[in-house]
Amino acid sequence: MINSESAASGGDLVVVSGSPAQIPALAPNHAPSTALAHHAIEALADALRRQPRGIAVVSQRSQRWYTAHKGSFRAWGAPDVVVAKGHHLGDLVAMYLLEQAVLAAKIPPAAVDIEKVEFLDHIPQPSGGLTVVVADGSAGLTPKAPLSLLQSAAPTQDWCEALLGAQMPAPMTQQDLTQGGVIEADMWLELYRFGTSPAGAGLKRSLIHRDHSLGVGRCVALWSQERKAS
Repeated sequence: MINSESAASGGDLVVVSGSPAQIPALAPNHAPSTALAHHAIEALADALRRQPRGIAVVSQRSQRWYTAHKGSFRAWGAPDVVVAKGHHLGDLVAMYLLEQAVLAAKIPPAAVDIEKVEFLDHIPQPSGGLTVVVADGSAGLTPKAPLSLLQSAAPTQDWCEALLGAQMPAPMTQQDLTQGGVIEADMWLELYRFGTSPAGAGLKRSLIHRDHSLGVGRCVALWSQERKAS
């Protein structure tokens, strides 16, 4: 899925959570989700200031996350929250965060055509634009988590956070990730393949924020095309 011959220059990659609790109308009093969204919006705003064009969103688009209402959170209980495009939850959350980031960055509307955001199934080769990857970690970190408490959840989440940050962990299989409570393992395999490719090896990887308050590993990370110091 990754073009390993890609040039490692130009553009940023931001990893965000697909949690709908980041939408204030869906979780108005949940401070950890508000903080998560704040960090995601800040990271996206910084990236947009550097490059406001050429935006792509990579997320899982299974039928379970689909809505026929374009750009709407109606299916998740917020009919008044509407974004420019998208029919799957991951895309909708990414679009919400991007639109908020455009406002936070104070970028002229003409500089960012939000309608031209591409929805992709894989991480594209670096081309000077911004790639937003929607990925959540283990959903078994606490007894009240979606998958309840799983014994293998904590080490699996540690692996996800190591990948997002400065360390490059040993590879894990889809089965390993699934057994550790990761519902959408494909996104993490995609991140690992890209991170270990020639294109990704030169990236400066930073884990900006993490939250486990809902029993799910929700993170914000920036993979910058800036070369790491030798």
